[in-house]
Amino acid sequence: MGQITKNDVLLNGNSGDFIGNHIPIQLSPAMLGHCPEDQIEGIVIKCFFDKHCGLWPDLQTDENLQRISTSLQKFLRQKSIKVEKENAYLCYEFLEYYNRQIKNVVKRQKIYDYFGLEWRMPLWDVDLMHFWLKVPFEQKYGQTHYKASVNKPSENSA
Repeated sequence: MGQITKNDVLLNGNSGDFIGNHIPIQLSPAMLGHCPEDQIEGIVIKCFFDKHCGLWPDLQTDENLQRISTSLQKFLRQKSIKVEKENAYLCYEFLEYYNRQIKNVVKRQKIYDYFGLEWRMPLWDVDLMHFWLKVPFEQKYGQTHYKASVNKPSENSA
């Protein structure tokens, strides 16, 4: 339709998921406070399963949950990640990053390559990603910190 030219650079907003967009409330340290440590990993994996298999109720079987759980547990062990109450939401985001973002969201960027278009994912800038890794759950959940910063009046406003 002539809307995009060969000189344009496309910026995909899908990469902004690490500003608290996907974290389930069940993974807050407060909600996990009374859970035994040996159950935390299972809760993280179940949240991941529910999020990504929720559109297909027929596939939400105990057998599929077990297969996916085994695969994700193996993956976490290979990466030497111990899931605990304090880091459960970060572990969930880690699973999102490696098992959804990279495999699905980033792969879709290849369509731009096919059409010979330039693209960037500025919200995956290394410094920005490191910043969001340090934001505590309370500031991350529901994009609290992000929303507060973008809705904050600028110093130059009257």
